Amino acid sequence: MSQELRAISLFFHISATVVWIGGLVITVLLVWPEVNRALAESPSLYRLLLRLRKRFQPLSNISLAVLVVTGLFQMTADPNYNGALNFDNTWSKVILLKHVIIVVMAASGLILQNVISPALERTTLLREKGKG
Repeated sequence: MSQELRAISLFFHISATVVWIGGLVITVLLVWPEVNRALAESPSLYRLLLRLRKRFQPLSNISLAVLVVTGLFQMTADPNYNGALNFDNTWSKVILLKHVIIVVMAASGLILQNVISPALERTTLLREKGKG
């Protein structure tokens, strides 16, 4: 595999990592605490949080897809890669641990996007209509 192709793949891999992990960190450390304080004073600000989530969600999902594709490309191009489910060196064990962590994070994101967020949106709508 050419060095140029590996460099392009690595660029997109790192960029997607920055968008995905950076977005999660910013959301948890900056956005959520401030929104929670603001929501205590004005529950209607929940709509702002909803708009922010809807803008970040596609970026997050695209970044995760890019991470998977470029990560597989990078992994198979690495000289330490000895095949699927072959964990005979430290590199392959560390990559396995990294993949387990990514799967847990992605599964958590799917649960948040498809279960928790819709339930919160329904609850908020009911509260706004005086039924909650």
